[in-house]
Amino acid sequence: MANKNNNLKIRLRNLLMYLNTGLYEKENAIRLSILCAIAGESIFFLGPPGTAKSMISRRIQKAFKDDTKYFEYLMNEFSTPDEICGPVSLKSLEHDSYIRKTEGFLPTANIAFLDEIWKSGPAILNTLLTLINEKKFHNGNKTEKVPLKILLAASNELPEKNSGLEALYDRFIIRLMVNPVTNKKDFVSMITSTTNVILPEDFELSNLISLDEIESWQNQINKIEVPEIVLEVIHSIRDSITNYNESLKIKDEKSEKDQDDDFFEEDDDEEEEKKEKEEEKNPIYISDRRWKKIIHILRTSAFINDRNKVDITDCSLIWNCLWSTQEEITLVKEWTELAIAKALVGQVNINVFIQKIENFRQLVQKHFIKTKSENFIEQIPKYGQFFKTKLRGKNYWFAIPKDFDFSNTKKVYQERTICESLYEPAHFAEFTINLKEGTITVQNPIHRLKNATYEILTRERPIKMSEIYESYDDYLQDITNFEEENFYPLKHMLQSLINEMESYFTKSIDCNLFMDESFNVEMCDKIKECEETIKKLIFNLDKIHSTYEWDD
Repeated sequence: MANKNNNLKIRLRNLLMYLNTGLYEKENAIRLSILCAIAGESIFFLGPPGTAKSMISRRIQKAFKDDTKYFEYLMNEFSTPDEICGPVSLKSLEHDSYIRKTEGFLPTANIAFLDEIWKSGPAILNTLLTLINEKKFHNGNKTEKVPLKILLAASNELPEKNSGLEALYDRFIIRLMVNPVTNKKDFVSMITSTTNVILPEDFELSNLISLDEIESWQNQINKIEVPEIVLEVIHSIRDSITNYNESLKIKDEKSEKDQDDDFFEEDDDEEEEKKEKEEEKNPIYISDRRWKKIIHILRTSAFINDRNKVDITDCSLIWNCLWSTQEEITLVKEWTELAIAKALVGQVNINVFIQKIENFRQLVQKHFIKTKSENFIEQIPKYGQFFKTKLRGKNYWFAIPKDFDFSNTKKVYQERTICESLYEPAHFAEFTINLKEGTITVQNPIHRLKNATYEILTRERPIKMSEIYESYDDYLQDITNFEEENFYPLKHMLQSLINEMESYFTKSIDCNLFMDESFNVEMCDKIKECEETIKKLIFNLDKIHSTYEWDD
């Protein structure tokens, strides 16, 4: 069911095409920035100089109507609050007040871009913390409401550890790498362009966003439903983070123990010590506030895509909200992919289905592969009967040969053997039989059987289906009842998982404006692997299903 703004998705699609005109490989940065602007959140770009980070922010400004105020500033270590928040009013000083003239500066901006944000001083950063988090600016003895919809920040470096910037860095809900152009065709187009790109004149101004619209959308966004499958994805990712942090803790404890053991040993290898320090990994911490904002981002994505609830495609955005360092990107992306794939298969462990299939195999064996056992007797059995032995908990039957010689215990026979497991085919083996000692000695080992002597446990003859059922119709009816109770429910369950995963492949950027195409490709690869695994389970199930046939 779509939300009330059923044309919003079309508007945003047209708007994104407009904003990406003349830019190369910046589609993801543009669409995630628009998402943050509508959600009222902030975004951080990490990338080397000259990768169009500032141009992205200027394009975002063009997504809004004329009443939008834009502020941009390149930070440095000598930047002062006057340059960001406005100069102090001289008239206010005459009245012993410290009031800044904020018009035209960050406190009055709707959209702002701060380049090289981490190079600014603590006075500015503390002001930003309140401004982003509470949307307030303390101006003298007054607290002014800030109309800021999105703060875009950029840097070619991350904030230093233990620099007191963790709280501010946490306010940027989405972090994104902005890299140089990699596609050869795009690269050639970019470097050979000799004029500034002119944005299309035929663009309909009705596609632009107004500030009033964003305000009106917030109530609808907050009503977007978050279904259980999305919460399962969240829980799965959190579990992955917890397990990763626990593994680091165990590694640290082991390292400390090793250092204690080597305390009295000399180690002058400084290079090795330096390498270990560089490879040191830190736990990944995601604050409760951040998880709450992630849900808000997912709700906003669902709303813009004309849905009244979050779906699995929105979850592809989560990894952009989790990493703090470049080294963590691969980890959180993989955890997000796995969590989505796990949710798409009903979050059921594959091992559970393997056990279900094994249980079905045992039911088949018990119900259809019936045998009549009797104690070993001296009478020489007829051909068609078997001697039963056991190896590693599994039953094996050796066919009694037609030319069986009771008195010749050294005569070598070559006949069929049958294993209890339906996964193992029948084989031929060379063996001798000693009825007096009740043993079978294998001369030429096959697969699990070894060149050894085995004790004869019983003499058995597999019963044919024609001996169990009075007619073929009775047999078919028994099979029908058995399959309706045991086979089809399991197969339908597996097939529904396949259908659920295949439906994901129809979900692309066309159905979710904010899905990263590269993530979609990698996600599809993960799901394909799960799909192939389930298909193998179905194959094994069908293989067992084909074992019980009418035997005259």
